[in-house]
Amino acid sequence: DDYRKLLNQASAGLPNVPNDNLDTGGATGPGQYWLDDQTQAQWLNALAKQDFRGVTPEIRAELLGFYQDPNGQYGINMKRKEWSRVQEELTQLQSIHAESISNAPSGRESGVQSSTVFEMMDTGEGASDLP
Repeated sequence: DDYRKLLNQASAGLPNVPNDNLDTGGATGPGQYWLDDQTQAQWLNALAKQDFRGVTPEIRAELLGFYQDPNGQYGINMKRKEWSRVQEELTQLQSIHAESISNAPSGRESGVQSSTVFEMMDTGEGASDLP
C-alpha cells in the first residue's frame, strides 16, 4: 500500500514522494493535463512577482524543463496574452545564473512557497486568461 509506505517514510523523516499527478494517477508532462499546465504557469508567475527571490536550482530546473519545448502543446498556449507572459517570465528565469541561486535557501526558508500557487488558485488571481 503506497499510502502506508509514505506514512512510514514521513514518520522516519525521509518521505520519498513521487512527482506524480494525483488526479491522473501518474506523471504528466506539458500539454497532457491542462490543470498541470495552469499550475506551472501560476507558479512561474508567483515567483516572477517576487523577482525570483529564493528560487533554488531545483525549482529553476523544474520550470525551465517543463517549458523546454517552445513548440509544445501546453494548455496555456491557447491564450496568447497568458502565453506571452509565460515566455517573458521564462526569459527572466533563464537570465538568473545557477551560481546566483545555488546558495539560496530551500523550501520554507526561501520565502517562496508552493502554497502561493494554491492561494492564487483559491482567489482566482491570474486565472482569468487560462483555459
